[in-house]
Amino acid sequence: MSNLEKIVTDLIQAITAELEDKTQDNTSALNKIKNHVNKAFSSVEKGEEKKLYIRLSLHLHPDKLRQAQPKMYELLMTRNALEKEVSPGVEKVKLQDEIFKIISAGKEESDLLKNLESDPLKTAQYVWDKFSASFNYHFNLSERYYWPFKSIVNAASWAINVALILTAAGVFVGGIVIYALISMVGQINNSLCNLFTGGQFAKTIDDYKKEPARFSKAEEQFLATVKNDFLIELQEQLRDAPTDKKEEISEFIEKIQKMSPGEMKEYYLLEKTNKEIDNNASLKSDFERIKEKKRGEFEAAVRNQISIDDLTLFKLQASAIKRSITAPLPAGFFNKIGSLFIVRPLTFLLAPVFLTITSAVSLVQQADLLLGIASMFLLLGVKLASVALLNSPIYGLDLAKWAANHLKAAFDGKKPDPRKEVATPVQNEYPNVSSRLLIENMPTREARIESSPMPPVQSANSFFSINATRSDFEYKDDAFRQELRS
Repeated sequence: MSNLEKIVTDLIQAITAELEDKTQDNTSALNKIKNHVNKAFSSVEKGEEKKLYIRLSLHLHPDKLRQAQPKMYELLMTRNALEKEVSPGVEKVKLQDEIFKIISAGKEESDLLKNLESDPLKTAQYVWDKFSASFNYHFNLSERYYWPFKSIVNAASWAINVALILTAAGVFVGGIVIYALISMVGQINNSLCNLFTGGQFAKTIDDYKKEPARFSKAEEQFLATVKNDFLIELQEQLRDAPTDKKEEISEFIEKIQKMSPGEMKEYYLLEKTNKEIDNNASLKSDFERIKEKKRGEFEAAVRNQISIDDLTLFKLQASAIKRSITAPLPAGFFNKIGSLFIVRPLTFLLAPVFLTITSAVSLVQQADLLLGIASMFLLLGVKLASVALLNSPIYGLDLAKWAANHLKAAFDGKKPDPRKEVATPVQNEYPNVSSRLLIENMPTREARIESSPMPPVQSANSFFSINATRSDFEYKDDAFRQELRS
């Protein structure tokens, strides 16, 4: 038997064993099956994953499962039927489909980098699903606790969640308030600096944005955005236009696409001018004046697109303060006296304050943002640590089972039995210590007859016949009760 065939055989036996174990529900069984599948794919050499997937598909594909693995198929059908009886109004997934999804995921995991190149969105969704499934497993692990420990753990988890949510909300709101206050301080500082420098600060910023190379680059970006907006609008018109107008709009779209930045600028100014004239017919005689007005608005819009980083703003502010102190004195005797003995000395004295506040504002804003992000990661770490702490008894139990199973197998010289590492089932409605669980898990009459070494007693005088139906049982039960009362 080849190595792949042995892996396939062992995996099928392990899956069958998990399905035969009636102490675990479908969710627990799927989790154990997923572990077996992952171990199988990790045990093969690099590049052999696809061959293993193909061989498993021949046995475990939902369309071939009934013929290839009849025993497993019967177990799956039984589990599906029981799940449907428990929740008849809820649409349940088929176990055979879920098992094959796990096998397909094991095959895709090895080709993650290749899949990322060919289909980034699908690969990102796959990675997110894997992380989500892992998180859900650990977050829901407390469902395996028995009552009353399950209630205690759930209460502790809820208390931790509420505390973390309130803390996160406080950090978020506090960060926004601090950022807004710091921005307000920066704006006040810039306004006062511009006032004491006699408008030199605003003029320095305006000159910086008007530099030909910088303005030309920003203008091209602005016109590219305008062009894209025009094309989107024309595409919408083309979609809704009647048939006789579609060709005309298509030609106009092609014309817009071929426009250079200069042509696009003139077309933009013409459109803005015509729109204002259409809104007010009395302005037709002032076409050139309105066009120049729109040109000024266009240039102002371009300058607003130019952003200034914190270091550049600091340099511009220092340059404006220097220019205001060393500039020629203004005309007029009193203006010269006021500038020489009041304004310039105050500007010189306040210059360190202006520059310090400008640099501090940017640093505090960045620190506020970084602290907010760090706080969120810290809260996430606290949540994960709390989950690990609350689940630690279950982790310890699973580790003890695993260690005992492997130690026993090592002493016996056999392969570890995966069925002895089965996790405790999820406790949804009733704790395992209740009498209800004992009653529900009692063997059926047919199972007792099959397992008994003695043949069943065939007596026509017995109160309950082996072939008695449910209605006969109810009838004789009522008769027996009436006889007791009498």
